[in-house]
Amino acid sequence: MKKSLFILSITILGCTLVTNAASYKFVAKNNSIKTKICIAVAEDNKPALKSGIRTKGSAVSTSVLSRIVANSLTCNDLLVTAFAIKYNALETYRYLNRYTSKKNKFLPSTGTIRDISAQHNEQDNGRETLILISGR
Repeated sequence: MKKSLFILSITILGCTLVTNAASYKFVAKNNSIKTKICIAVAEDNKPALKSGIRTKGSAVSTSVLSRIVANSLTCNDLLVTAFAIKYNALETYRYLNRYTSKKNKFLPSTGTIRDISAQHNEQDNGRETLILISGR
C-alpha cells in the first residue's frame, strides 16, 4: 500500500511539473533551407536535420556539410548549437556538437536552479509560446 501511494505521489508530482513546462510552437519566417534546418534543430528532429543538411546531387559528403552547418549557420542570431540548447533540443545538439570546431563549442550549463513553488499567471498556463525562426 505504501509503495503504491509513493508511486502515485511521484506520478502526480511529475504531471504537475510537466504542465508548468514551457510549450513552444516554431514558425518559419521564410522557406529557405537554412530556416528549415533551424526548425528541425528547435524541434529536436534529428532525421529532418540530417535530411536538410544533405544536398541531392552534391559531391560533398554529409559530414563535411554537417561541419559547415555546425560552424556557420545562425538561427535567430545564435549559433545553431546554442540555439539547440536554448530550446532543450539535446538530440540535435549532440549531433551538431560533434562537428563544431573548438572555437565555436557551446557547452550547456550543468545545472539550473528553478523555483518550483513560484506562482505562475493562470492566463499563461497551457498556452504555447510562438517562436518565429529565421536561419542565416
